[in-house]
Amino acid sequence: MATEIRKVEFGIENAYYAPVLPEGAGFDAPIPLIGATGCTMEIEATDTPIHADNRVHLTIPGTDVVTGELSMLQLPESFMIHAHGRKKMVNGMLTNTGDRKVFALMFQGVQLMEDGTTTKVIHTFYNCLSGKPGFEKTTKADEVEAEALISPMTYSPSSYALDDEGIPTTYTTLYYSPETALFFSNFGKEIILPMTPGPVEFLTITPASSTVESGKSILINVTDSSRPIIPFWEIISGGTGTTSITSITDTTAELTVDSAQLPGDSIIIRASFPDDPTIYDEITISVVAPVLATLTITGPLSIPANGNGLFEIINQSRPGEFIWTIMSGEEGTTRIEAQDPTTEANLIVDPLQTEGSMITIRATYADDPLSFTEIITTITARELATLTRTAPYRRR
Repeated sequence: MATEIRKVEFGIENAYYAPVLPEGAGFDAPIPLIGATGCTMEIEATDTPIHADNRVHLTIPGTDVVTGELSMLQLPESFMIHAHGRKKMVNGMLTNTGDRKVFALMFQGVQLMEDGTTTKVIHTFYNCLSGKPGFEKTTKADEVEAEALISPMTYSPSSYALDDEGIPTTYTTLYYSPETALFFSNFGKEIILPMTPGPVEFLTITPASSTVESGKSILINVTDSSRPIIPFWEIISGGTGTTSITSITDTTAELTVDSAQLPGDSIIIRASFPDDPTIYDEITISVVAPVLATLTITGPLSIPANGNGLFEIINQSRPGEFIWTIMSGEEGTTRIEAQDPTTEANLIVDPLQTEGSMITIRATYADDPLSFTEIITTITARELATLTRTAPYRRR
């Protein structure tokens, strides 16, 4: 009978343990195992040789005995209660009178490959039984050293972790690759079993509204995805004129609709994985007629040719900045100047503006050229300056 002992040491990152549920229910949700620093595994393989004709004719492999150690700088209370058989009293004290229970252990690490590169790896042990840790408390005058707590471990096959032939598995190793990347991005959510299917890639986008007005824009957000990405956005159908979609953040795009886009049109938007266009989500946005803002201008209905008049916006349906324009009727240097705030503007009339001419003034929302109102003022005769003549004073 030949016995071979192989020892493997693992560096630990992101360790989790999961209690084994009773009555064949599998594994509970993983719990972070804070403080774990290292794990070892010793495999004692016992083979039985069968001799014939003065030589080894056949070797029958025996059952591997897998043991090891788990090193930790601190012991979470939940782990001590579950794995080390501690029992919590009503006053908060932990006794050593509880029962040790089996659990699964899962952690990440980095492994050196044959070509000299390193890769991420996930190690999982499915049926772990921990011995009580050995530890040593010391006090030093000049320095403080963190003492590792060493728990002896026994790793056994688990009937909850079967391979493709239905054989119970003791431990598995999963190396990082593009095909296994989702296991790493979803690490810690569940215990990965030998027959666990790969996570399904998905992407979900949600618009701020299912409708958008002609000439307006709307934001569309990535609300969920199987892994962090900056999606590729495109209009699949329905867009006309200058209607476009633009990425503005890693997870948000803006759909801007041409003002000539007809109400009733349907625009189909797609977001997809840049590295795999077969993974995408689509939404349909309906174009509706624009809802115009309303406003009213008040001001003088007549202004002398050499005068000026103040116009003001009242009864606006929403706050905003405004653009003032003379639409028709101006002559010479006649002009309109917006004040601060832009709800007011001053019409300055050229002295030579024709008497009786009419000037049309428009005020428009700066962010919505379709929302405006107009007022007409009539130019009257120029006001002439008046002089008062005073007789000279004469001394008698």
